[in-house]
Amino acid sequence: MMNKIPAPKTEQGRIAALKLYGILDTPPEQEFDNLAQLAAEICNTPIALINLIDEKRQWPKASVGISPQEMPREFSFCSYTILDDEIFEINAPLSDSRFAQNQLVTGDAGVRFYAGIPMVNKDGYRLGTLCVMSPKHHQLNSYQRISLRILTASVMSLLELRREKNEAEAYRTTLDEIATVSILDTHQNLVYANDKFCRMVGLSEEELLGKNISEVKLSDITPEQANSISNSIVERKYWSGVIKNQNIKGIVTWSNLNILPFTNKDNEISRIFTIRQDVTQEVLLREQLATSEALAKTGSWELNIFNRQTTWTPGMYALLDYDNGEEKLSEQSIMSFIHPGDFERVNEVNKRMLEKRAQVEQLDFKIVTKKGREKNISAIVQKRFNSKGGLTGIYGTLQDITNYQPATLIQSSTTAKYEELYNNAPCGYFTLDANGYIIAINETCLKWVGYSKEEVVGQLRMRDMLHPD
Repeated sequence: MMNKIPAPKTEQGRIAALKLYGILDTPPEQEFDNLAQLAAEICNTPIALINLIDEKRQWPKASVGISPQEMPREFSFCSYTILDDEIFEINAPLSDSRFAQNQLVTGDAGVRFYAGIPMVNKDGYRLGTLCVMSPKHHQLNSYQRISLRILTASVMSLLELRREKNEAEAYRTTLDEIATVSILDTHQNLVYANDKFCRMVGLSEEELLGKNISEVKLSDITPEQANSISNSIVERKYWSGVIKNQNIKGIVTWSNLNILPFTNKDNEISRIFTIRQDVTQEVLLREQLATSEALAKTGSWELNIFNRQTTWTPGMYALLDYDNGEEKLSEQSIMSFIHPGDFERVNEVNKRMLEKRAQVEQLDFKIVTKKGREKNISAIVQKRFNSKGGLTGIYGTLQDITNYQPATLIQSSTTAKYEELYNNAPCGYFTLDANGYIIAINETCLKWVGYSKEEVVGQLRMRDMLHPD
């Protein structure tokens, strides 16, 4: 019966770290095989392995002199090796209670010697081992021990490079999926163009590679943008901005362009990365919004309740009489422009929204614009929530109704005219509710019955005023 092998104190973190390398159950790779072969040659043993240890098994990435088969951890010499940073050497396994019944010792392999060194990553986790074995009694000399440690470090470096390469490829694949990417050399010739970039330009990768970016003539940028980009590259600085694209077929799109100059150790530019994200729909919608706001004399705003930052649409700037291109001060909000006579009433609405006493509010008030003009405003204010129902912001839309007569005024005027006709009619009129009580009565009818309006409305039924006969 095999002894239960203790697990490293950092076992949970070690297993998580091992999985990050994506090495388990991968095909053989010559670089790892070469290091295992070199370990066998230096240590003068017929068997050498590069083993990774996961939760339940020992899995060989490379093997020399023995069939590359995984085995349960309880039969693994290497499970003891990863308990410490030092070399683990067994010269007489048959007399060691830990290994006397091990299948590697009692089986066809007939192991009589084992030596292994743990592969330790930069975070201190022992992921596996480089080990050598022999069916004969053996012992490593100092040179072999030092060499085996150097080879183990080389295996770990190879694992790190493999992981970095795989991660870089994963990042590139992900970036290619979501963005239009191109890479330029120091002369701004294209050395890489992903599928999205080729489709945007309207040329194949073979047609593009080696061309100077100026020959592609994709970006329809302003002189100011061109100068800003050039300065950023010279200064080795990141540049970002929205640009217009027009390819050889005349198709127009808009992109958020990001330019990243990469430098070498001497701070010389080695590559220039350009990453475009399509914002055509956003640009078109923004233009349509600006047109709609101008026609309807509306503007919108949003307040982030966490950082207290307020954003305005172009229509809001126009409504508040800002000059074209003029930005608001960071501390300014809509409340800065509320007419003093309406400030308390509007502020009360804000409090109700923040205190969760209201979801939506509609109100009319006056503002005093940046240029001192008074305007009548109709507004709707709403709340914005996150996926868990937490309040994240308040947003709203304002409309300038200074030159419009509100529908309520039209309705009030019409109602007043009807009331005047009703009260002054030469005939007697009255209105009853469902229970027969008088709820309205004109002056002519009151003269006939001899009552005042206060004595009748809501107090008497018509039958109360009729003679019993």
